[in-house]
Amino acid sequence: PKSRLRSAKRFLSVAAAPLAEPLRGHGVEVICLDEFATATAGESDQNPVPIAKSDSLAYVMYTSGSTGRPKGVAIAHKSIVRLVKQTNYARFNRDEVFLQFSTISFDASTFEIWGSLLNGAQLALMPAGVVSLDELGQALKRYQVTTLWLTAGLFHLMVDTHLDDLKGLKQLLAGGDVLSVAHVKKALRELKDCRLINGYGPTENTTFTCCFTINESAINGSVPIGRAISNTSVYVLDRHLNPVPIGVPGQLYVGGDGLARGYLNRPELTAESFISDPFSAEAGAQLYKTGDLVRYRATGQIDFLGRLDGQVKVRGYRIELAEVETALAEHDSIREAVVVVRQDSGDKHLAAYVTPRPGCSPNAATLRAFLSDRLPAHMVPSIFVVLDVLPLTTNGKVDRAALPAAATVKTEVHEPFAPQDGLELKLLRLWESVLPGGSIGIDDNFFELGGHSLLAVRLFTQIETMFGRNLPLATLFQAPTVRLLAQVLRNEGWAAPWSSLVVLKNGGNRTPFFCVHAAGGNVLEYHALASLMDPEQPFYGFQARGLDGNQAPHTTIKEMATHYIKEMRDVQPEGPYLIGGRSSGGTVAFEMACQLAAEGQAVELLALLDTYPAGYFKLLPGSGSLRQRCERVARKIDSHRQNLKQLQGSEKFAYVLGKLKYAPAKTRHKVYRRAYKLYQRFGRPLPQVLRNIEELNFAAVKDYLPQVYQGRATLFLASDDLTAAFDVEEGWQGLVAGGLEKVAISGNHLDIVKEPHVRVLAEKLRNALDAAQ
Repeated sequence: PKSRLRSAKRFLSVAAAPLAEPLRGHGVEVICLDEFATATAGESDQNPVPIAKSDSLAYVMYTSGSTGRPKGVAIAHKSIVRLVKQTNYARFNRDEVFLQFSTISFDASTFEIWGSLLNGAQLALMPAGVVSLDELGQALKRYQVTTLWLTAGLFHLMVDTHLDDLKGLKQLLAGGDVLSVAHVKKALRELKDCRLINGYGPTENTTFTCCFTINESAINGSVPIGRAISNTSVYVLDRHLNPVPIGVPGQLYVGGDGLARGYLNRPELTAESFISDPFSAEAGAQLYKTGDLVRYRATGQIDFLGRLDGQVKVRGYRIELAEVETALAEHDSIREAVVVVRQDSGDKHLAAYVTPRPGCSPNAATLRAFLSDRLPAHMVPSIFVVLDVLPLTTNGKVDRAALPAAATVKTEVHEPFAPQDGLELKLLRLWESVLPGGSIGIDDNFFELGGHSLLAVRLFTQIETMFGRNLPLATLFQAPTVRLLAQVLRNEGWAAPWSSLVVLKNGGNRTPFFCVHAAGGNVLEYHALASLMDPEQPFYGFQARGLDGNQAPHTTIKEMATHYIKEMRDVQPEGPYLIGGRSSGGTVAFEMACQLAAEGQAVELLALLDTYPAGYFKLLPGSGSLRQRCERVARKIDSHRQNLKQLQGSEKFAYVLGKLKYAPAKTRHKVYRRAYKLYQRFGRPLPQVLRNIEELNFAAVKDYLPQVYQGRATLFLASDDLTAAFDVEEGWQGLVAGGLEKVAISGNHLDIVKEPHVRVLAEKLRNALDAAQ
C-alpha cells in the first residue's frame, strides 16, 4: 500500500519487470529479477534438499580445559532452535533490532545472530576491532537497537558512564558473571521502558539455561539467575545425585534440548561431564554437571553461589585456572605456579604467583610473552608475583587465601619513574585505578601491565570525563605509557597526532617488521598477531591516511607505498627491511619492495598475507587483446561457478554480493550499481570514513599497474578460502622474479588474523622472520 511506502524509512523490493515499474518513484529501491535472468538461467529451479536434522552438528565452540587442552563443545541445530524459537525468556519477533556485539567465538553471538535471523528481526553488526563505549552508544542509537546482550563488566561500565545510551532499549540481557546489585538498581530506576534480564548458562547448554527478569523487590541482597527457560531442565543435587531442600547449596545439573552433544573427539571428557539423567524416562537423556554451586529460594528462583572447582569467569570468559598453571609451569625458570582470581582494584583479573628454580630470576614481561604464545589473551594473567615459597596449609596444600595482594609485593626489579608534573600525576592515578595492583611508573606499558580492551575502554572513558578529550582507542597503541599519553594531551590545540605508523609491539633487538593495513585501513586487526611474535621482535603497522577524517586519503598504491617508506625510515633509516601486509596491504607492501629495490635497499622478507596478485595480467603479452580478456573472464566465471557449487541457499547470495564490491565504480553497469548499493547498505555497515577509505583502496588496487620485482616473496595462502583467485600462485610467480615461497595457513581471507587461526599464521610468520634474520 502507498501509505505503507510513505511511512517506511527504507524500503527494498525484489520483483520481476511488470511488478517493478509501479514501485518506482516512491522512494523504493528496486532490484529487477529480469536483469539477472541470463546469469541465473543455468541454475536449478528445485528447492535444495535439506540434509541437516535437528541432531546434526551446528557449530563447535571452544572453552578452557583443566588439562591444558581447550574443549570443543559440539552444539546441534535443535539447541539453537530451543534458544531463540521455542523459548520464553525474551521477546523474539520481527519488530526487534539486535546488535551483534559479541565475537563469533563467544557463545552469546548465537543468541544475537540467530535470535534475529530466525525470527525475521533486524541484525546490526558492530565493526571488528576494539570498540569504545562511545562507539557502542552511537551504534545503539544509529541502528535503533532494541535488544542487547552485555557481559557483566560492560553492563557495569555502561551504567556508570553511558546510561543514557541504553534508554532506547526494550530488552537488555546481562550475564557471564555476577551482577552488581547497585548497578542493577540504578538501571531499573533509569531504564523505565527496558526489560532487564539476568542470563546464566554454560556453553555446554547453548548460551542460556536460566534467566531472571529483574524487579527490585526480588533482588534481596543478590541478583538471582532465575528459573530454567523453555525446554530446559535443571536440578540442584548433592554429591549422591539427590535433590537438596530449598535453601541448601548443591551443584546445578542441566539438561533438555539445549544440551550439547558432548566434547569434540574427547569421549573420556564427555563421559565425565555428561551423565545419564536419572529423572527422565526418555531413552538416552543426559544431564551436564555445571560445577556451579547454587541454591533454591522459597520463591523457586535460583541463587548462584560460586564454583565447586578451579574454573572461574573473568570478563565473561570461562577459564580453567589449572590450564593457565600448566602452561606457566612449562617455563624453564618456574618451579611452582599458582593462578587465582583477584579483585584488588575493582576489576576481576587473573594473578599468577610463582617460585623460581635455583639461579633463575623470572620477570613479568618474559612470563607474559611466554604465555601469550600458548594461551588466548583473556587467559594471560594481568599480574605476576615472584615469591620465595608459596604459603601452605597445615595439610601441605597451597593456601590460596594467604597469597598476598600484588600491591604489597614488589614484582619488578626496576624503580618506576615518578610523574614530572600535575598532568602526569593525574594520568598515573587513573592508570592505578584501572590496572590491577602493583606500582606503576610513567614509562610502564599499558598492555604489559595487564591492560586489555575492556580496561582500555574504562581508562579512556575516565580521561574524557577528567580532561574533556575524546581520544580514539588506537591512540593507546601510539602512546601506551603515561609519559607518551601526557604528551598527546599537552597539545593545547589538540587533535589526534596523526601518523600512519603505529607501534603494535615495541622493544627487542631484532629488525622491525612493518605490516600494511588491509582495505579497511585500520591496524587493530594486527594486535593479536603482534602479541604472538617473539618477545624481541618489534612489530609496526601502517594505517591509512584519512582515518582521522581530517586528511585526504591516498588514492593510488604507489602514493601509499612512497608515504609508508618515508615513515618507515623514521624508525629504520636503512635496510635490510622486513615488510608485509594482509589482502590489499600485501599489494602495497609489494610496491614498497619494488621502490626500495630501485633505491638499492635490500628487502629480506616480503610477506604476502593471503594477497591476490593485483594487475599481473596487465604485464602479459597481448593482455589487452579481445582473446586474452575473454579467456580471463571465462576462467573467472568457471571459478565462481565451482565455488557456488560448494555453497547452499543464502550463502550463494552472500558470495555474489561480496564479489560485486570489487567492480570499479566508474565502470559499473547500472545493474552492478544497484547491487553495489545493496552491498553498501546490507553487506557490512561501516562508518562513512571507513567506507570511503575502503572504496578508495579497492579502486587503487584495481587501477594498479605492477612491475616485476626482482627479489623473493613469501605467500601465506589461506587454505579454507572460497575465492575467484584461480591464478594466485601463477600471478605472483609472474611478478616475483627472485622466487616465490608458498606457505599454507588455516582459515579464510578474513579470519587468518583472528583466533584461533592467527596462532597458525603467527607460527609461520615467526619462522619466516627467523629465516630472514
